Amino acid sequence: MYRVPSACSFEIAEFCIQYADDFEAMFGLSPDVFMEVAMYHWSIMTKR
Repeated sequence: MYRVPSACSFEIAEFCIQYADDFEAMFGLSPDVFMEVAMYHWSIMTKR
């Protein structure tokens, strides 16, 4: 399940950056910070 977001991380990040203000209002983090944390988490989970 984690391999799909990990494989599409560039596309997800590009989409989130287009709506950065809305994204930050909803999640409390900028898309850059969110994606950095998410990619780290996804990389750990795909190694299991």
